[in-house]
Amino acid sequence: MVFLDRHFWCEEKPVYPLLRQLAEGFQYADFLTAIDTAEEAAAFLRAHPPAAAATAPWSYCDEYCGE
Repeated sequence: MVFLDRHFWCEEKPVYPLLRQLAEGFQYADFLTAIDTAEEAAAFLRAHPPAAAATAPWSYCDEYCGE
């Protein structure tokens, strides 16, 4: 998740710091950033390709969908 305009997302509407805090200890923490330019966003996305999701010990679908 890329937040474009660091000042806005960190100061005016401080959503990014909250998400960073909530992400601590989770795989997706590495995929959060707040930056200022489209070039930085493109570089971040290139450097952080999609990752396979970690499997959880329990799954709703495994339990109830029969999959």
